[in-house]
Amino acid sequence: MKPMENELKLNDGGDENITTEIKNESVKSICENTINEKKWKRNCPQCNRELAYYRKGHRDDAVNKNKWCNKCRANKRKIEIPDGGWSKLCPICKNRIIYSTKRTLIRSIKCNSLCQPCILQKKKLIVDGYKRHCNKCGAEMKYSSRRNFNRALKNNGICFDCNSKILGEKLRYRALERIKKSGIVMGYNPHACKFIDEYGKQNGYNFQHALNGGEVIVSGHSLDGYDKEKNVIFEYDEPHHYIGGKLKVKDIIRQKRIIGKINPSSFLRYDEKSNKLYDVISSKTILI
Repeated sequence: MKPMENELKLNDGGDENITTEIKNESVKSICENTINEKKWKRNCPQCNRELAYYRKGHRDDAVNKNKWCNKCRANKRKIEIPDGGWSKLCPICKNRIIYSTKRTLIRSIKCNSLCQPCILQKKKLIVDGYKRHCNKCGAEMKYSSRRNFNRALKNNGICFDCNSKILGEKLRYRALERIKKSGIVMGYNPHACKFIDEYGKQNGYNFQHALNGGEVIVSGHSLDGYDKEKNVIFEYDEPHHYIGGKLKVKDIIRQKRIIGKINPSSFLRYDEKSNKLYDVISSKTILI
């Protein structure tokens, strides 16, 4: 019984091999027939050379798209190098541009690139075209592209300096809020409050300060004294506000911010060390 089974297995394997060989031969014959049959033909629209296709769909697609033959497409992609070596003429000013390599020359011909002076002139014309004024300070602003110009219009339409001022003011107010939440009491000079009260009574001012309703905050800065009705500011400067007899830079910047925010009728500053009282806006000395 065992040899009979082995014979059957061999016969079965032989039959399978025979069928696969027949299939392969039939497929080969079909492929050979299809390869040899290029019956769908057309002419190249550029060189009028006859082109053959295996399928009608490929031929129809080439006709619809007006495709050239491979040779004509390759000739179209070729770039002829000018007689002057690796150089070419600028398309605008016709000045000769020299390149260090053949690759950069070919790239410039493909991109139709300009010489450096023409590029700078073109950028200048673009920048001059995209101009506008700041909505807050009226300063002129220039933009290098239309995209940046439209983005500025969508935003507040203010310049960088004004935007930084607004951001700084927001940060100062946030810092004051954090101080209040933490329960820290802001420091003040009681002697300065008495001096401000005395000066106010003598000259008809009603200043609000730390001991009289709390210090008024303007642009994130607290004022030593402020008369809201007459729009008058009073600042009491201790000796540490001065360096070499001159007011510190941070105090001058703070002063400019406050004046720009509320535009007071007068801004009084008192120098404790020299016993000098003067008005910043009118630049007049009131007391020495």
